[in-house]
Amino acid sequence: MSALNEGDLDKTIRFRTIVNPQEIEQKLVFALDHFFNHQTHHRGQAHALLSAVIGKERTPSFDLIIYQREVGDGALRTLSS
Repeated sequence: MSALNEGDLDKTIRFRTIVNPQEIEQKLVFALDHFFNHQTHHRGQAHALLSAVIGKERTPSFDLIIYQREVGDGALRTLSS
């Protein structure tokens, strides 16, 4: 397993946009911020659509931490009081 360090996050990435094709350069740290924020936006949209189709009471939570608790993944553990 490899990890990113602060130096990696400060590096510049280059990509080409799809809708309005152009070459873009951006620091990786800002691109990662965008990816995380954007997926949250779409997860909310998907939840709203599913709620409208099958009903709010039947729509499961889309929160990652809830999923991790249910499947016992993500290094989560319950601490006793």
